[in-house]
Amino acid sequence: MLYDNEPLGSIEPGVYAGTYYPAKGLEFDVVFLPFCGAERCPDGDRIEAFGYDEAASRDSRFLYVGVTRAREELVITYTGELTPLLPPADSGLYQVAVA
Repeated sequence: MLYDNEPLGSIEPGVYAGTYYPAKGLEFDVVFLPFCGAERCPDGDRIEAFGYDEAASRDSRFLYVGVTRAREELVITYTGELTPLLPPADSGLYQVAVA
């Protein structure tokens, strides 16, 4: 796992899981961003606490950090509808694979 207090120099090749915070400033060959459906992103607790616009702004920044960590491949998973915080699937910016 990659933790918020993990020293940057301790990162070695392997598989890491963690939040967006400790990944800022790092790059990985492949990045998986799960749970990017409209029902979960923006986060319901943040919407309740801050309102939709502020929650969407905060979660957009998290997604930006996650997306920009990938050097070679980015895999985004979701159920239902894709979060409106990412470009639409028909934008031509990425490929959509249906499983």
